Amino acid sequence: IGITGKSGIGKSTLLDLITGIIKPQKGHIYLSGESIQNININSWREKLGIVMQENFFKNDTLSSNIALGNKINRKKIKEVLIKANAWDFVNLLPNGIDEMILDRGLRFSGGERQRIALARALYNEPQVLILDEPTSGLDKNSENKLIKSLKQLKGTINIIIISHKKEVVDICDKVLILDKRGLN
Repeated sequence: IGITGKSGIGKSTLLDLITGIIKPQKGHIYLSGESIQNININSWREKLGIVMQENFFKNDTLSSNIALGNKINRKKIKEVLIKANAWDFVNLLPNGIDEMILDRGLRFSGGERQRIALARALYNEPQVLILDEPTSGLDKNSENKLIKSLKQLKGTINIIIISHKKEVVDICDKVLILDKRGLN
């Protein structure tokens, strides 16, 4: 599902509602027919993989940043890097997946950081992958690589893409447009 609309219309607020970060002031959010207020929010969040516009990276190895506190499985890390279309540049690093990522991942381009973040989101095999403005600030080449990754994932996982860019939400089977009146 793609969610689009003008800047400031509430796309990221909708993400906060879906993830249970904020509660609706009125109305309800339903997940598989169940009100989010009746669902164990922690178990719901464990089913999510999220890629934000800006992603956090700690001063540690690439593999540690992908596993993010979970046991490091080198084979699985390679698999998610391939799915995220990131193996091509990671494989060229002097230390591969053991390469150090400096704070905020600044040694990597914006597109590389987004693909690493996508690999991290996929590592725990989420049921729902949510991307919030994943191509914002990326050059066209990096954007195309990320879109290619998402196209390859399509049909294997539930994906929600929040973006104001038409070419990003065009890969979705269904696109919801937020405007002043709500969802259309």
